[in-house]
Amino acid sequence: MGAEFMALKEMATISATCTELAAVNELICAETGPGDFQIQYQDLLTDVLNTYRLILAALTPLTALTGRPAFKTGLANMVAEFSTSLPVTTNEARNNAEFTYEKNLQFRKRAEVKTSYPILKNAFGRLHDFIDKWIDNDIWLVMSLDNLLKRLLRHLEDVQAMQAKDNEMAYAMYLSCAGQLGPYVAMIQASLDKMGTDLPVLPQASGEQVKTA
Repeated sequence: MGAEFMALKEMATISATCTELAAVNELICAETGPGDFQIQYQDLLTDVLNTYRLILAALTPLTALTGRPAFKTGLANMVAEFSTSLPVTTNEARNNAEFTYEKNLQFRKRAEVKTSYPILKNAFGRLHDFIDKWIDNDIWLVMSLDNLLKRLLRHLEDVQAMQAKDNEMAYAMYLSCAGQLGPYVAMIQASLDKMGTDLPVLPQASGEQVKTA
């Protein structure tokens, strides 16, 4: 499979994970109220959500470069900026995974997550699976992000090489891959917005406020 297809495949997977987190978060927020548990729960999510925001920051410029005039004059700068930001983005995502790992060790000790209440038991089970596979031990989210960005960079470099020969052909190449990212970016943004709405507004957490059960 070409770099273009694999990039879109990774992007679809990443957007699906954000949708899953938003769905689980909705269940947990509906069944738990403001207090010590929510403070620690929201702290657990902080670094995960930051990774999704990193993804949006990296890809939104690509989705904005859709008009021919902007493409012709802006492609070179965008490719250079994308290449420079790639290792920074993946390194920060790895750091976020490490932060979440440490927080999750404490979060899983809470009595609330061991509940037998069916809907919360299901939600916490899904949350644990998500963090274990996508964030902590297997770090699939970081690996998917790394694969996505590297394949997109390869695609963008091919587009740039084509632009030196024919701008119209390069533009068509660009739209065939980078130009298809918009719906997935919108899915991630919608999921982040949904979580922002569902999460209770809490006072700033401090080291003394966040305690384990």
